[in-house]
Parts: sequence; structure tokens; C-alpha cells
Amino acid sequence: MKRILLISDSHGEQARVRRIRRMHASMDVCIHLGDIGFDPKRLRGFYIVQGNHDPASYGLVQQQILELEGCRILLLHGHQLEMEAAAAMQGRADEEDTYAAFLRQIEIAGARRARACGCQALFHGHTHMRLDQEVEGVRILNPGSLFFNREEALASYACVDLDNGQIRCQFHLLPLPHN
Repeated sequence: MKRILLISDSHGEQARVRRIRRMHASMDVCIHLGDIGFDPKRLRGFYIVQGNHDPASYGLVQQQILELEGCRILLLHGHQLEMEAAAAMQGRADEEDTYAAFLRQIEIAGARRARACGCQALFHGHTHMRLDQEVEGVRILNPGSLFFNREEALASYACVDLDNGQIRCQFHLLPLPHN
């Protein structure tokens, strides 16, 4: 079994990231899904992908594939999926909740990208909204944001247990950094 600390969208909350890492020191794997907001060299031991707010000077990859415990996992920030989602939304502006439909299209685009890479799971951030869902046969996890979440006044991250291809996710909620 592998235990994974999964965080995203810290947007400069370096002290919060350090505190969470100390709280979960026994984790086997640590992943930051982009929009770090500080020098990624301070995330020693983390797998990191570049977010849309991370400068190119960080030298981070846009996506990465991890193979752990019989599962291939695609890591990406998520902003890369917006163009595909927007194209799928063409002509659907009359829907009652267009933003929810757009988010759904992001997940569909992500599932398709993960499958094209031979992955059974996708871990992404960007939306600042927690998600644990299966879409088109792909398990998708989004830990939310350590900066703020769009659906509520709490920050969040996830602890993931991966055992022989099986994924179990537990979200952790925190007060916003300015509280």
C-alpha cells in the first residue's frame, strides 16, 4: 500500500504546506498539482506539475505519469483541459447551470486524456473544488485548494491510499489562511 499526500493551488501558502507535510510525515508519496506560489525547491521530495500561475522559470513539467501499486496516474494542473471543455460547450449557453456543465466537460476531457495515456486515474487541481468521481472509467481526484475553495469557506487537501489498484480518498478541510 502507498499513502499519498495530494495538494494543489497553494498560491503562496508556504507555511500551510509545510504544516500539512509535517502532519502527514508518514506519507509515502507527496504530490503538488500546481499553482504553488513560491519556489518549488522548497517542496523537496514532492512530485510537482506546473500550474497556470507558476512561472516557466520554475522549470516544471506540464504533466507527469506515476505508476504506483498497480495503477497508472496522470498528474496535471487542469487548466490544459479548459479549451476542450469550451469546445464541447459550444451551443449550450442556454443550460441552466452553465458553470457546472463546464466543470463536467473538464472532467470528461481529463478522463479522455488519462485513458489516452494508458492511465486509470487522473489527479488534477485548478478548479479549487474537491472532487472524487469516476468519469468514463477513470478515477478523478481533485484535492481542492489550500488557498480557497470555490464551493465553501474552507481550504482542503487529500490523503489517498492506493492498494493494488484500489484508490481510497479522504479530504481534509481547513479554515482559510486569513482566519
